[in-house]
Amino acid sequence: MIETPRLRLRSLTEGHLPHLVRWEADPLLRDLNDEDASPAPAGEVEETVRAWLRPGREDILPFAIHAQDDDACIGWCMIAKIDRAEGECRVGLTIGDRSLWGRGLGREVLEALVAHAFGPLGLSRVLGEAHAFNERSVRLLERCGFALLRVERAAIRRPDGVWDELVYARTR
Repeated sequence: MIETPRLRLRSLTEGHLPHLVRWEADPLLRDLNDEDASPAPAGEVEETVRAWLRPGREDILPFAIHAQDDDACIGWCMIAKIDRAEGECRVGLTIGDRSLWGRGLGREVLEALVAHAFGPLGLSRVLGEAHAFNERSVRLLERCGFALLRVERAAIRRPDGVWDELVYARTR
């Protein structure tokens, strides 16, 4: 478990599946996080989460985000694509409870993930990705000290156009 002043990041379990299924069915969250804004079928979400939780996985650490005050599950996050040989990983997060947006919780989670990657995991570089249209994610990465590493031009095709994928990096 990773603790911050207001949150607890707990290892994701199958018990968290109902939350993830609900958030992956939210069109706004899907629109911000995925190329396809249509709701993800529950079976697809469950299959993905079970793959993350498969015993012996050393390349991914998925967490459920819980509020310290009432223990409510408010989102999920992960350290993924952990490559110890290269000393790097990727991070991602979703605050699924939209009523909590704009309160700095995403920043708290991201800083905790970076600290865990640089500390206990001993990595030297953390990558984060943002769709160019997701201004909140772009601002979050930049406010947390990530620098733009590369732009993957026209990487995302959606009904509203073709968008770039922005890849950010933060080093120890």
